[in-house]
Amino acid sequence: MLCGLGVWLDRRFLFVAGLLLVCLVGLVKPVEGIPPVTMTPSPSTVTVTVGASGSTTVTVTPPDGFGLTLLDSVVSCPSGLPAGASCSTNPSPLPNPFSVPSPNGAQFTLMVSTSASTPPGSYTVTVQLSFNLQAEMIQPILSDNTFFPLTPGSGGGIGPSSVTLQQGTQFSGTTSITLSVSPFTTGTTVSCSKPAVDVSGSTGSCTATVSGASGSISGETITFSQSGGTGSISFPSGTSCNLSGSSCSVTVAGSAAGGVTVQASYPGDAINAASSGTAGLVVNSMLVAPTISPTQATITQDQSVTLTSTPVTTGTPPYKYQWFEKAPSASSYSPIQGATSTSYTFTPNSGTQTGTWMFEVKVTDSDPVTVTSSPVTVTVNPAPAPPIPEYPYGLSLLAAFMLVGYTLLKRRTKNRNYL
Repeated sequence: MLCGLGVWLDRRFLFVAGLLLVCLVGLVKPVEGIPPVTMTPSPSTVTVTVGASGSTTVTVTPPDGFGLTLLDSVVSCPSGLPAGASCSTNPSPLPNPFSVPSPNGAQFTLMVSTSASTPPGSYTVTVQLSFNLQAEMIQPILSDNTFFPLTPGSGGGIGPSSVTLQQGTQFSGTTSITLSVSPFTTGTTVSCSKPAVDVSGSTGSCTATVSGASGSISGETITFSQSGGTGSISFPSGTSCNLSGSSCSVTVAGSAAGGVTVQASYPGDAINAASSGTAGLVVNSMLVAPTISPTQATITQDQSVTLTSTPVTTGTPPYKYQWFEKAPSASSYSPIQGATSTSYTFTPNSGTQTGTWMFEVKVTDSDPVTVTSSPVTVTVNPAPAPPIPEYPYGLSLLAAFMLVGYTLLKRRTKNRNYL
């Protein structure tokens, strides 16, 4: 009978213990997967340039209604960091103990640093806070020595963060940030050796210079193109060149008259961003030779003639003029000293060689292109002989009377001597 009573008492004890356990569990309201802390980064994206550092503020919040004291807190980035990148905290290390009061929690600054070898791109980085809790926070509440997370209120964990509270283990909370690594910003400028070229004239050159790049970019390729305008150009040496240092050049030639925009593009590389630049260039119509008027003339050695060039409106101003002459006995043209305007006056003298003289004018624009007019001829004849002098009428009559008087006087003297 005593044995039966003992069995009955054991069953009642187990029944009561079971009821107490159910009540206790009902009061705790455990929710699996809820971390002991919530971590919220602000901003959630850290943007940096290759080789630079950035930061975000992480707020650590305890479950609703509970304040925590964290021991031996360590922040790490166990996954997602690109090559050459690292993370740290400010302050570093975190205070020990690290108080996380309710309801606002505590904050620390997460620093993310990159190096020159970090590839540009966007990365999802896991941030983990590992810590221990004070002893009174982790007393066992179940018979198998496992623990429920502290009961949350309206809040809760975020992302993949979760922790199983087991006696004697270290706890952790996690979150993630987006790390955006931008390449170095570069700039490309274009300059041309002259502001204008002529259609079918001489070539010019345009130079591209890349600034702001990190490391050596020598040998990388620049591509040139015409990006707009009413005229057109060609690239006799090709549309690309390889950087020597930070610059390289191509030749340009005019194809059709009008304004054009020359563009140079740098494609970028692993750590330097692409960039482009432009420069304006004018393509003028082909320089046309002027004509001279008169096309022929005849003068004597004591006369002159003015030769005039027609206005030049093609090519690229300003223009330079040079007149040339070829004497009747010469085999080639010679420049006329000082004859550099749109007209020239030819004034022979008594020593000037007679015969057919030839003249032409050469015009050079700023491209520079030189054109030559068609020649004109000027025939120089000898000056006429001077006329015989003619005396005035009165003077001639007086001379006649004097001659008659002299003759009469001479005869009278002769007759007197005879007598």
